[in-house]
Amino acid sequence: MGSELSASGPNGPSTFPSTALAARVKVSSASYYLQGAVINAEAGTIGDTRGIDVSGRAGLLVIAEMGYATTSKVAVGAWRYTKKQPVFAARSDPGLERVSQGIYALVEHSIIGSDTTFRLTPFLRAGVSDGVTTPFQGGWQAGLRFDRLIPSRPDASFAVGVASGRLTDEYRHNASVDDVALLSAETIIEATLSDEVAPGITLQPDVQYVINPDGNSRARDPIVIGLRCSIAIGSK
Repeated sequence: MGSELSASGPNGPSTFPSTALAARVKVSSASYYLQGAVINAEAGTIGDTRGIDVSGRAGLLVIAEMGYATTSKVAVGAWRYTKKQPVFAARSDPGLERVSQGIYALVEHSIIGSDTTFRLTPFLRAGVSDGVTTPFQGGWQAGLRFDRLIPSRPDASFAVGVASGRLTDEYRHNASVDDVALLSAETIIEATLSDEVAPGITLQPDVQYVINPDGNSRARDPIVIGLRCSIAIGSK
């Protein structure tokens, strides 16, 4: 998920740990696919002050994506909210609202290996938003994924990447700290490893180094460490 989408909506799209009711459909052939989702625009989780919203008062987030996927993948997608969102309007009407929307494209291609041996896959994604309802005008992500890097660990994948989000002019004006203008972008360098450590149990540690967080050159560049655990029930 790119910066231009992840910072949209009332409190960000549905993603771990704040999720929302959703419906998704996917139609695919041997090489092509079309998928779409309708998601409650306001995400939440048990323990939040307002709890999980099932009313739909904040509207819906609609996403659609189509692409070609074999050993390579090329896809384009678009997203849009059904209710207008507040505009970052430092120099105009503070109550102004606009439709929040954006588009993106992604490509990945295996350049070494196969489905049964070591495989190296570069990937690239870029997207843009409407530029007035989210802090980010757009963003891009690029990196490398290594599958079956260790023969004895066939389910292990390792990936490194760089991501950058470009901040909108209005947001930079609003969020200036101590009269220090924010930079035009923040950048993240990331490394992650995913492996099935036991039948049905996959662990994924992740390390991120954030450069100029929120575009603030005076802020300390943080290191973010996370761990995701996935449990699959049932036989393969």
